[in-house]
Amino acid sequence: VNQRQLLAEMGQVFKAWADVYFSATSERLNKEVIRSEAFEDCRKKNNLSWSTQKFTKALQAWVKYYGYKLNPKDKCNSTGNRIVRRIGESTHEMIYIAADSTEIIKQLSDGAQRDLPF
Repeated sequence: VNQRQLLAEMGQVFKAWADVYFSATSERLNKEVIRSEAFEDCRKKNNLSWSTQKFTKALQAWVKYYGYKLNPKDKCNSTGNRIVRRIGESTHEMIYIAADSTEIIKQLSDGAQRDLPF
C-alpha cells in the first residue's frame, strides 16, 4: 500500500525519469547534483510544467520508494535540510541522494543481467 501511494505521489513519468537520471550507472548517486539542472532535465525530457515544489515532493517520494536518503544531515548546511555550494561565481542548491553501496551493486548486476541476449 505504501509503495503504491509513493508511486501515485511521484507519478510513473517522474519515476521513469528518476530511475534513469539517478541510476547506479549515471554516477549521480552519492554525489552532489545541481538541483536546478536536475529539475530542468526532468521538465524538458517529460514536457512537464511542474513547480519546484512539485518536483521536490516527487523526488522525496522516489527516494522513499527505494529506501534512499535525500540530503543527509551530514551533507547539509547548518540551516538544516539544504545543501548550498558555490560553483564558480554562482551559488547553487544541491541534491544528494545517499544510496547504500549494496543497493548500487544490486542495480548494476540487475542491469548487466538484463543486457544478456538470453
